Amino acid sequence: MKYRKVLLDDTVTTIIQETAAEITTRFPIEMEAMGTDKNHLHLLCARIQSGSWSDGAVQRLRHGRSFAYSPQ
Repeated sequence: MKYRKVLLDDTVTTIIQETAAEITTRFPIEMEAMGTDKNHLHLLCARIQSGSWSDGAVQRLRHGRSFAYSPQ
């Protein structure tokens, strides 16, 4: 696999974990497991059943408009 590059160092992995934690505070989602390697990651998520999740919230989440991360 000569075209794969190392993308997920410790700093990037930490940012992904923090972002996933933020998502769970904004939406009824539980991050059950997360695993990373040098060039890919796996997320196992579960939607918490709730009557308060609107279609608009789903669309914002799907299109990345619900939160923004600004690296320092």
